[in-house]
Amino acid sequence: MKKKALIILSSINIRNFEIKRYEFKYLKKKIYVEFHHFHNFLNKGLKNSFSNQITKKKYIYGFNSVYKWKKRILFLRKKYPNLFVFNILMKDKFKEILILHLIKELRIKRIDYSQSSIFKANEKLSFFSNLIRKSKNLFSIWYINWFIIYQKIKILNFLQLLFNINPDFILSAGRKNSLTLKKKFHNKKNIIIKEFSIFDRSSFLLNKNSKKIIKENYCVFLGFPNIELADRNYIGLKETKFDNLHPDTLFKLLNNFFYDFEKYNKTKIVIASHPKAKSQIDSLNFGGRTSFYDKTCELVKYCRATIGMITVSISFSMLYKKPHFFIYNNSTLKNNKNFLFRFANLISSTAVNIEKYNKDEIFLKKKKINLFKYNKYVKDYLSDVSDNKPNYKVILDLIKKH
Repeated sequence: MKKKALIILSSINIRNFEIKRYEFKYLKKKIYVEFHHFHNFLNKGLKNSFSNQITKKKYIYGFNSVYKWKKRILFLRKKYPNLFVFNILMKDKFKEILILHLIKELRIKRIDYSQSSIFKANEKLSFFSNLIRKSKNLFSIWYINWFIIYQKIKILNFLQLLFNINPDFILSAGRKNSLTLKKKFHNKKNIIIKEFSIFDRSSFLLNKNSKKIIKENYCVFLGFPNIELADRNYIGLKETKFDNLHPDTLFKLLNNFFYDFEKYNKTKIVIASHPKAKSQIDSLNFGGRTSFYDKTCELVKYCRATIGMITVSISFSMLYKKPHFFIYNNSTLKNNKNFLFRFANLISSTAVNIEKYNKDEIFLKKKKINLFKYNKYVKDYLSDVSDNKPNYKVILDLIKKH
């Protein structure tokens, strides 16, 4: 694909995790690719959120102004007249709308990525049930902050529609997400919506020949970035420090639970560290248990079961058809009880209170998966793609045709 190039456009700094996630090593074999990020322009306060070293490569460019980015784009377009932008900006700031407007002004083909990837807190609730859920948190700081952000995003979405700052293509992951997009853009005939996979599913496809990391039998704890449990905001849950616990108390409870789980099931638990966590710190927090960074896919593939709080990485449990144990504590029952049990019921999983449980609740031999529900979850939230093409092939096919 000569004279064509792809810019992967990000709001945050590029780490090795992102390079792997967006399948750069496969894309670069067929097309010229650069990563462009606006971390210093959009997210200066997020510097401490990334514990592992930021990657510095010749194909990664950071910009602290739209003007400087425009100069780079104009330079690239002279060399590659057919230029595509794979847009993964967070789209929650007015500055990002300016960047998207410039893409339109320069007539660059824009590819957006859209996903749901996980069951959300307000799904399968009636209008009145959802109203009651919101009213309970109406005057909490969490809800006020969430409401302000949500309204801001609605305004930004309205501005994009008003000024026709729309993508040329939307890569949509999951049946539910695609139905929402088709309804939203039903009168925009110039926007092509194409079925896609969440990146975890694409990683699953690319890891078919991966080998075991651990020889003995084991289960995987799906780690969290920090005590704040960031995935909760993404799915619309009240954010609490699991829940209102001091870190020392939390890790003591978890380690006691892990000890019993290991003893009853004659297995070991390893930690799949979150991309924003430090694996060596995870190992210390979890009683010296072995932790692995950026190996969740490989670990889940060969494990007996997964354990976790409310996390997006449960996708690997669904894809590899592994039993999953949701864990919570007494405070969770006050804050997010209904959602936790609805999520567990959705996939016929088990929810275990780590402050009060019995042997039967965590006994693996009695644990079976509901294959129908797992497959439905994959189609609804992860990918409704009929073939087994990894994401990089879908992107390359799209660029080739246009």
